[in-house]
Amino acid sequence: MSDGAAHRRWMLQIAYLTLGLLVIFVQLLPLTSMPSRWAGPDMFTVLTMVWMLRRPDAVPLVLVAMLGLIADLLFQRPPGLWAAILVGLSDFLRRREEGLRDAPFPVEWGVVALAYVAGSILYRLIQTLFLLPNAPLGLTVTQMIMTIAAYPPSVLALNYLLGLRRAAPGEVDALGHKR
Repeated sequence: MSDGAAHRRWMLQIAYLTLGLLVIFVQLLPLTSMPSRWAGPDMFTVLTMVWMLRRPDAVPLVLVAMLGLIADLLFQRPPGLWAAILVGLSDFLRRREEGLRDAPFPVEWGVVALAYVAGSILYRLIQTLFLLPNAPLGLTVTQMIMTIAAYPPSVLALNYLLGLRRAAPGEVDALGHKR
């Protein structure tokens, strides 16, 4: 690996870490004193999914797990549950990245949507199985819809702000590995 590619990879890892912590921090801010009737998108999950389909080599699963665990602890969710599901989703998307590289964006969006819905159902099922309190179903469905709807603007923003694009044909070797 050339020094330029290694430097870019490190910069993308630092950018993911910084943006992940920033998203978690912003979601913790008390912007209103009244409880909301709807749930906003899970932007950390969106950020992770975008990164996994655009530059999967730039984000190690250990970093996803660490940030996911920090988010679980700060959002007072069952420690490690969503982090483990997010690592599973990230690995699933990482394995599909090569096949989705040439697919149109709606196909990519559909794969992300189905993966997120499956992860959310698994999360709710595990909480129910272990008799943990669940959020109302309406809030969970609202969050799923908002998260899926937040994916395209996030892809666009990360594309223009950080240059986070799908790998071009010349950027990979014959086996699909990044150069």
